[in-house]
Amino acid sequence: MANAAFGIEHPLVTVRDIAAVAARYEALGFAPRPLGRHPWGTVNRLVMFADNFIELIAVEDEAAIEADPVGGHIFGRRVRDSLKLGEGISLLALHSKDVAADEAAAVARGAWSAGRVEFRRAVRLPDGSEDEAVVSLAVLPDDAHPRLGVFLCQQHKPHLVWNPDWLAHPNGADAISAVTVLAPEPAAVAEQPGGWRVETAGGLLHVLDEEAVLARFPGTLVFYMGVKRLAENAADLIAGGRPADQPAAAIERGSTPRQRVA
Repeated sequence: MANAAFGIEHPLVTVRDIAAVAARYEALGFAPRPLGRHPWGTVNRLVMFADNFIELIAVEDEAAIEADPVGGHIFGRRVRDSLKLGEGISLLALHSKDVAADEAAAVARGAWSAGRVEFRRAVRLPDGSEDEAVVSLAVLPDDAHPRLGVFLCQQHKPHLVWNPDWLAHPNGADAISAVTVLAPEPAAVAEQPGGWRVETAGGLLHVLDEEAVLARFPGTLVFYMGVKRLAENAADLIAGGRPADQPAAAIERGSTPRQRVA
């Protein structure tokens, strides 16, 4: 893995019907991993790439959210409460190889930490064997912007997450290239024409105001996908059910001297 501290690791795409959404991703040419479960009542399907991934997440057991705080923190509550605002990205995980050190660095720069979460979850590997993933989180919320919450994520057994058999997708997608953040106050980006751009080891964070987002993406924007063959992958998305006139974004890797976007 080439990802590094504070790089984009995975957006949490919070949904109500995870089976239906996973089927939609499959129709678009992705290959989500089998259903996984957290100790706080949520379930997920992961769409894996070499350096980052998409986490589809839903609430399965409402009672477990409040009954089983993990590490003194009720993580599932944030997932549940985000659904009150609608489906979509509820949190963004940033990569960490030393969550304690990275948490301290974030706090030193002015972030507020809501605490640490340490948990384990069962993993079934492609060969049928079973193991247990060990994960440490440091939650860095922003209560003024509830959909802008981030957390640091350290995978202590990364080989159980980034298994080579899970990285190939029929549509050729191989990375999250960028995540766009909608700034509710235009003044937040007024000083920077074209919005704020933050390069991370796991992709680009791009902050835009609502006018700029709607001008660029009249539909719903989730994230940019990195692909190897732009024309073929655009055709795959349309074949999977996306209307040909609906904007989407994919970036072809190695397209020099400029990136090609469709």
